Amino acid sequence: MREEKTSNLLPNFEMFWHRNVLPTLPPLARNPHTGNRYIELPNQFYVLSCDTCKVNNTVLVENHFEKHLKWTKTDEKRQDFKFKWTQCVDQIDYHQFRDYEQVVNHISNISCLTSKIGLVESLRAYEQSMQQKALQSPNSSKNNELKLADFFNETFILNNKTENAAFRKAYKAGETWIRKPSGLNQGIGIFLVRSLDDLDAKLKDCSSKKSPPKRETSNKYERIIQRYIEHPLLLDNKKIDIRAYMLIASTAPFVVFYHPGYLRTCIDDYKLDDNSLIGHLNNQYIQKSHPSYEKKKDDTIWSYERANVYLNQYFIETKGIEEDWWYRVFEKQAKRIMLHCFNAVKSRLKTRIGTFDLLGFDFMIDEKMKVYLIEINVQPSLTTNCQVLHQVIPPMVYESIDVVMEIWEKTRRGVPINPIQSRRNMEVLYNETTQSKVWTRRQQSTNNATNFTNGST
Repeated sequence: MREEKTSNLLPNFEMFWHRNVLPTLPPLARNPHTGNRYIELPNQFYVLSCDTCKVNNTVLVENHFEKHLKWTKTDEKRQDFKFKWTQCVDQIDYHQFRDYEQVVNHISNISCLTSKIGLVESLRAYEQSMQQKALQSPNSSKNNELKLADFFNETFILNNKTENAAFRKAYKAGETWIRKPSGLNQGIGIFLVRSLDDLDAKLKDCSSKKSPPKRETSNKYERIIQRYIEHPLLLDNKKIDIRAYMLIASTAPFVVFYHPGYLRTCIDDYKLDDNSLIGHLNNQYIQKSHPSYEKKKDDTIWSYERANVYLNQYFIETKGIEEDWWYRVFEKQAKRIMLHCFNAVKSRLKTRIGTFDLLGFDFMIDEKMKVYLIEINVQPSLTTNCQVLHQVIPPMVYESIDVVMEIWEKTRRGVPINPIQSRRNMEVLYNETTQSKVWTRRQQSTNNATNFTNGST
């Protein structure tokens, strides 16, 4: 049996990149790509929240910079920051952002991966591209890539008349589907659909409410409807989903990591015909509405180790899975899906020195042990209100910041980024610098670009 992994709650100070790595790097002089002189900004940061994301625990970010890295928190109105962490992408002014001299925690067009509509359209486009390449090169190894149906349930965009009609044609009596708004979170606007009449009635009800969310009534507001996983894998008779993390630590070069997360369960037993979302949606915002949440919240979050032990104990014989299926099969498939999603948008993401993104991937498993991607979150919750979250999230946040800053400091000095010494629990999914031909072409393109702001000459 696999030994349990343990994570330090606090980072090992001897492993900090700024103590062991930064002093060994050459001093900043001129930008290695443009020849411009750097304007070295002071070690100042700030964290900016927003009204819709107040629940996120950004204190972790502040503590790491102030207590561990010994940086100074600055006023959000000032532009001489070196690092900026925001809740929302639109809180970053990319026109004022200074490549090579500043770091911000969002890629400007990451919504092509993280909005529900963006994800659907990106995965569809990538699949079509792969199909065309397969016809042109039938013996290519890329023909073994995942197909959309391998990990993503049938989905339609309701605001699109053609797709709306296609859904109504595809729907069969007795099926359950789930309707989701594209731009909201925390379970807002989600409901189950058990008939076409049910869908029409609920959509009419949404539009007639006295105080619906602003985006719910917008003409541009988009909704998807997705085939519901009616028979999910149950642990202790409860529905589960799994959170894992993908860090796009750098966009020039692209460097992408996987970090394990945790498992969420519902408080109530799962019943397909239950009309309450508490038994269907695993997110904490929904589960908090349960009267027993405070007493049972620690039982709603499981570690990967606990899930692995449970599967070994109850499902090896009943489902014919191998020992340590969680690590040997689930994690392997989750990482494969993550890399597939990244590849789907890699050529579209805006690439600027100093932009990164920490994403939360949500997965589910059905009763036949098939792994599904549910959605991708651009600002995953950093709340640590139970033991497992306290064990997983702080070390993940600290390591993410350290890895990002190490790669950034090396990149802007023009030195090799490998080995990445601040990496502890993260696993590399993609490293553009190890693909020399790809990175050489991108460097040449960057050298010829004129849309970067790099300071005075």
